[in-house]
Parts: sequence; C-alpha cells; structure tokens
Amino acid sequence: MNIIELKSETYSVHIAAGASTLLQSYIQSRPATSRSFILVDSNTGKHCLPRLVAAVPALSNVTVITLQAGEANKHLASVEGVIGVLLSQGADRHSLLVNLGGGLITDLGGLSASLFMRGIDFVNLPTSLLGMVDAAVGGKTGVNFSGNKNSIGLFSNPSKVIVDLNYLESLPEREFRSGVSEVIKHQLISGEIGKTNWQAVPWSQFDWATLIAQSIAFKQNVVASDFQDHHLRKILNFGHTVGHALETYSLTTGLSPLLHGEAVALGMQLELVLSHHLTELDEKLLKDYLRLIQGVFPELSFNMFDHSWMNHLQTDKKNQDREIRCVLLEGLGKVRVDVPIAEADIHKALQYLVVNSIN
Repeated sequence: MNIIELKSETYSVHIAAGASTLLQSYIQSRPATSRSFILVDSNTGKHCLPRLVAAVPALSNVTVITLQAGEANKHLASVEGVIGVLLSQGADRHSLLVNLGGGLITDLGGLSASLFMRGIDFVNLPTSLLGMVDAAVGGKTGVNFSGNKNSIGLFSNPSKVIVDLNYLESLPEREFRSGVSEVIKHQLISGEIGKTNWQAVPWSQFDWATLIAQSIAFKQNVVASDFQDHHLRKILNFGHTVGHALETYSLTTGLSPLLHGEAVALGMQLELVLSHHLTELDEKLLKDYLRLIQGVFPELSFNMFDHSWMNHLQTDKKNQDREIRCVLLEGLGKVRVDVPIAEADIHKALQYLVVNSIN
C-alpha cells in the first residue's frame, strides 16, 4: 500500500487506497480499557461500514451510532442523540469516536466528541471527496442552528484522519462533483488552478491521491498559521459567503437542497464577478474561471432562485457590524479577505452573470 502521510502539529493524515486498515494498529495502541464507537449516517452505515469492519477487526463488536443522512439532520438534537448513546453505553473520557462519513458526520461527530466529558479522542474517516479535501481536516466542528450554517461549533482537532480512497468507488456522481468544487477552490486561492484539466474525462483516470494530498496540504499550511480563523484562514472561505446563503435558502424553502459543493460552486462564480468589480480581477481570468466552474456544474444557475436567498447573507459568520464581508480574488493566488459587499454589488454581479453567460 503506497501511503501518503501529511503531518500537522497535533495529528497526521494518511492517504491511500485501503488506508482504513491503519485504524487497527491505532486502536490497539490505545489503553486496553478504552472503548471505541463508530458514528455513521444511514448511507455510510449501509455502503461503508461493512468494508471498514472487515478491514479493522478491532471494530467488530463496537457500538454503532447511526444518524439519518442529509444536511437537515445537522443540528443540536443530533448531537444530543450521539452523546446520549455514549452515556448509555458506558463511554468515558478514554473512549474513542470514529466518524465514518462525509461532512455531516465529521463535523457533527467532532463536535459531539469534543463536548462529551469535555473532550474524547475522535478519528475522522471521510467517505466523500468533499470530506477528504475539506471537512475532515482543519479542526472545525459544528452544526446548523435556526437556519444558520455551522453557527454552533468548536475548533477541535481529530486524533487522526485516515483517507481511504476506496470509499470514492461508491460515491454518487453528484456527490463526487460536489467535492471537486472544494478542490477547485483550493486551486484558485493557491494559484494552482492551471495544473488540472477539469474538462478531461473520465475523472476516474485522475491521480486522486495526489490531488487530495495537495488540497489537504494547502489547507493544513493555512490552518497552521491561523487555527481560529482570525485572518489568513479566512481565505478558505472563498465562495462560502454566497454559497452558505444559497445552501441555507435551498434547505428552508422546500426546493431540492443544494449540496455544499454545489452551493460553493455558485458562490465562487458570484464572488469572482465581485472580484472583477471590486478588486480589479482581470476579466480574461474571470471568464476563464467562470468557464471552468460552469463546465463542471453546467446545470447550476442563479436563475434557480428568487432574490430572497440574499436575506441569508445577513447571518453569515464572517459579517462585521451587520456588514456583509466576502473573500475575493485580486488575481491567481492573490486573495483579499473581509471585503465589504453592498446589496447593490451583488445585484450588479448577478446581472453580469446573466449578460455574460459562458455556456
């Protein structure tokens, strides 16, 4: 097994096809009195858990905690449910929670583990591309509250992250593309966007171990210098001010909910146009980037929503003094954070996307 290992100050990330087997030695290295628990959702419990237990015999008799899949279940009541099972099954401060799933599971599981008895160890085993390149690393945990995305949470690092590429085999195409959105985001803000031909097919022939490792390494380097999101780490929110507003809108209006990466793909498009208008991003680069994102997500358009989605911008965590703030690009790999955005700026950017449709 060809393993890529990335180390941060507090934990390591292992990336390989079949990397789940590494969890066996990790569990065996822990005190004999410690108990392990696995958190899954209704999808990963069906498609991923049997594979994990087969690869890690130490998990064969552990308690499995199952949540219903879907962003609608990312709330405090689910955290209470997880903690309730831990308590009823005799977990203590030496226990381990293994989070097997996408962003819902690693975010919610990390928060649950960090709150239980003031903190127990947790290991993230992301099963989605989005989870592998973003949600499972960086130490952000959280849940949604009162229609606000990730408004309750903690900064808390896992004990270990294991990225088993084999889980990508069962990932639906739509979920896979959702993860590609975050890879593109990392490439845009790092200046590496020109090194991957996203229009090439099939994606199955891409070197995903390297692409995932590059994304994780970039994020880890950013997080290492600004763990609690005071300045530099904010660059990772490119596309997310608009993206989170759209994602929340889709969850609360009865529409078919957007996946996180889909919302970010739309958010990046609008924030790229804002970058052109407010930070003088070159228009050729703007159109190149719009063409790239729209080529990956041709079915997505702001025409899918009425303008009431913008109401959700007012509750974004990055706002200051009720003023909307965005992360914008000045050029390839050149990022400006905390740029004030007026509603008129957003309407102007939306009009640009209508008039200058790439597809």
